[in-house]
Amino acid sequence: MPIEKIWLDKYQEFGGCCAYCGTPLLVGVDSFMCGQLDHLVPTKRGGPDTPENKVLACFVCNNLKLDFDPSREAASNKEEMVAAARVFIFKRRAEKAKNLLEYQEELRNRVGR
Repeated sequence: MPIEKIWLDKYQEFGGCCAYCGTPLLVGVDSFMCGQLDHLVPTKRGGPDTPENKVLACFVCNNLKLDFDPSREAASNKEEMVAAARVFIFKRRAEKAKNLLEYQEELRNRVGR
């Protein structure tokens, strides 16, 4: 299977890491398989399906970002839009961490009965 140029370009642009959380995506098969191309400005929000609008993202960050549009955060260039998306994702990640703690506590309570 030939390697697609867009993937090579994005791996090079982001140093082989998720643009949002910095997770290395080329250290093994599992991390490699978690790599995705994300539309920085989602196409459903009017973002173009162009290489310039794509970033390398891990599966988790891409799913946490959903259809967030960083261009609406007064970001004027790609670097600022990635930074705005990163803030949004880290807030969602914190919410999920809280959910995780709640699940863990509930499971401890069930086991303790």
